[in-house]
Amino acid sequence: MAAVLEVLAGYDGVRLFLERAQLADPSFVLDGDNAAAVAEICRRLDGLPLAIELAAARVRALPAAELAARLEDRFALLAGAGRTQDPRQRTLRATVDWSFQLLEGPDRQLFRRLSVFAGGWTVAAAEAVCGGDGLAAAVTGDAGGVLEGLVRLVDRSLVVAVGGDPARFRMLETLRAYGAERLAEAGEAEPAAARHTAWFVDLAEEAAAHRTERRWMRRLEADYDNLRVAMDRAMAGGDHQTALRLGGALGWYWEEHHAEEGRQRLAGALALADGQPPTIHLARALMAAAMIDLQRYSTLPEVAAAARRSLELFERFGDPVGAATAKILLALAELQRSGPSGDAVRLVAEAEAAFAAAGDRWGEAFAALSWLSVNSYVVGPPGQAEEVGRRALERFEALDDQWGRALALFGLANLARRRGEVDTAVGRYEQAIAAAREDGPLWMLGASLVELGGLVAAKGDEERAVALHAESVAITRRTGWRRGLSYAWNGLGAIARARGDLERARQLHQEALGIVREILGWSVPYTLGQLGCAEARLGDLDDAEAHLREAAGLVLDAPEPPTAALVLVGHALVALGRGRPERAALLLAAADATRDHAGVVPVGAERVEADLARQAVQDLLDPDADRSAQAAGRELGAEEALRLALG
Repeated sequence: MAAVLEVLAGYDGVRLFLERAQLADPSFVLDGDNAAAVAEICRRLDGLPLAIELAAARVRALPAAELAARLEDRFALLAGAGRTQDPRQRTLRATVDWSFQLLEGPDRQLFRRLSVFAGGWTVAAAEAVCGGDGLAAAVTGDAGGVLEGLVRLVDRSLVVAVGGDPARFRMLETLRAYGAERLAEAGEAEPAAARHTAWFVDLAEEAAAHRTERRWMRRLEADYDNLRVAMDRAMAGGDHQTALRLGGALGWYWEEHHAEEGRQRLAGALALADGQPPTIHLARALMAAAMIDLQRYSTLPEVAAAARRSLELFERFGDPVGAATAKILLALAELQRSGPSGDAVRLVAEAEAAFAAAGDRWGEAFAALSWLSVNSYVVGPPGQAEEVGRRALERFEALDDQWGRALALFGLANLARRRGEVDTAVGRYEQAIAAAREDGPLWMLGASLVELGGLVAAKGDEERAVALHAESVAITRRTGWRRGLSYAWNGLGAIARARGDLERARQLHQEALGIVREILGWSVPYTLGQLGCAEARLGDLDDAEAHLREAAGLVLDAPEPPTAALVLVGHALVALGRGRPERAALLLAAADATRDHAGVVPVGAERVEADLARQAVQDLLDPDADRSAQAAGRELGAEEALRLALG
């Protein structure tokens, strides 16, 4: 007999039955008295794991022989129904139905109501959505309470305890589908769905008040399937206000997670609300749409329009914090579209004052971060941007907000790179990447990987640079962040220029140019400048000059010193190609003066190209002519030098 038992226990189904039975009744063992019944149970259940678990959970109340007999009765009862179903499906349904019928009334009621959840739930959610009508909350101490009922359902393998903090539970989809049928039969589907929607709207709005705080982002991620169901339900029912409430509340979450889905859902909610009287919920949904599109998708004029409309509504409905956030989004949209402007400065200043008046510490940190974006370019002296960036970093660190910390570190790394402080920049990019991996913006993670890759390539570690860029491209493709592709292509193009792979560089910069022309106007001149430098070095002087002239015109309209210097070096390369070394010397000196005035030092490909051009000038000009041209170039401002290049 011992040998038979050993062989029997080797079957997967029997082993699973034993494991689950011993959880229900630690004294249960496979022996000569029950072996045949256990084998029969597993055979009758076709080895289906879920069915075996449900049956084994009953051994605490029923001996194996009686359990097998009751299963036989249940199959006989159902034998006349569903003959067109697959036999294994009939077996499983019979087992689930049998397990359900063995429950006490309150547990049956709880089981079917729990089927309204998608992906799982917490105790608090179950109490809010499933309580009432005989199901008391756990705090009452009633044996019919939700928490006690959950424990009993877990014991019977009808619910799975997932763990976590707060504790979460879930149903297998087979059981959830069965429960939904029972819920509809009981006439409880509609009220359960309404309570489910209300609970998750409240959750989303509470999370929105905490913006990017890690704990709340993770709460939303854990319940995202439920939030999807609630949003789908609102859309299907034409409930535009609920759809707007959910869409507006999920803006900060969607900005970093499921962004393309969020964009589509917001577009649907806004379309549903079209023609309806405006509400504060419309303002929040418009702001969420602007927030998502700002970094990833739509044209910047559309982002600015959504931000401007949300600002009008926030001001109409008396929400100063919402209005302040909309002002920053509008300022950032204008900044990316056309560079720093008086309007952008005014909007950020007004937003910062509004956050301070409201006592909103996160808002003040967000405003400081926005000042970093503005001051990184032409507003204020070079040291002011560093000071603003450090202030933003300190504010977000005080809030333990990794999202803002990652962005501040990224901005500070960019400043260090522009100053030529390569080791400092590398350290800051690495810190930004670490913060972003923990809980930061994915777009910024991708951008930091590109920038770090460029710096480590300049230091000679091309293998690491390639790996960093490859990871950035993978993130970009996963998130649909097209701007990230332009970052990656330009970064790889710069590496290719630095090592002299000019055809590859031209191809990459052309790919980037196609993207930024469509979605990121402010990056067009920088991309044109890089492309023009590659073409000039290849000897394609007409194409290079055309691209560099276009870049110069754009920089004159929206000054940006580092790009101006890059474009001047490109024009110097063209001048050398056309046999005009004195003009090249003058333009190189003007580029140096522009960088010096802005506190910018070229690194990587830009350093290589400036050095190549400088060496060529020295080889072609006598020292006196070179010194004279350099002196004249240094007397020119960036604007005058660019106009000379265009002349």
